[in-house]
Amino acid sequence: MSINIKSSFEKIKTLKIIVIVVIVFSIAACNVNTKNDTTYYHVTQIFKDYCFYKTGSSWTYQNDKTGATFNLAVKDINSYVGFQVESQQSPAYSYDAIEILYDTNNLKLSKGLISAGPAPEANEISNDLYRLFWNDGSFILAFAPGFPMGVEQRLGGQEGIYTNLDLLPNYTINNKDYSNVYHSQVLRAETNSDTARYEFYFAPHTGLIHWLKVLKGVTTSYSLKKAQIIQ
Repeated sequence: MSINIKSSFEKIKTLKIIVIVVIVFSIAACNVNTKNDTTYYHVTQIFKDYCFYKTGSSWTYQNDKTGATFNLAVKDINSYVGFQVESQQSPAYSYDAIEILYDTNNLKLSKGLISAGPAPEANEISNDLYRLFWNDGSFILAFAPGFPMGVEQRLGGQEGIYTNLDLLPNYTINNKDYSNVYHSQVLRAETNSDTARYEFYFAPHTGLIHWLKVLKGVTTSYSLKKAQIIQ
């Protein structure tokens, strides 16, 4: 009987220790500051006007040299929260990211990616970024209106050297007029010895209306024939 009493006391003692440990951890947890102080950036509406298009949106482009037409359509949208680690240029921050996935197309474009940037300052349209991806995984920064006009941005890698060339009050392509069209340029190494020049034209509520690539003196140009837009 005495052995059972001793065992019972030991069990009670162990139980008390467990209860105390649980209480201590509960108090510690209550005192932890769970507030997330990381800055969070959202995609601006004006940037969405240029680049965000819902499922069902479609565009028909033509090769300006051959006249061949190509259809491009949005098949799905993925949204998630991205995180930029701290660097010498900026502190860490979180941001909205939106993938606009395209259907199978002869242009071999797989998706567009919108990444929110720092909130615009006075006289800035948006610091958000828009990248175009091809089926092989390569990509290019096609639209970044927050960079100063006419100033080269040496981004390196696949993004190359980006420049905002113009904000065109009026731009006509295939007998259709567009307003407030952004014209950007990217110089990007295609091989160890060859650099390609890309130019992109973006219009609000329509998206990419014209783009071209110049490589080894050969220009490949595409322009918008018609579009069905869902925003």
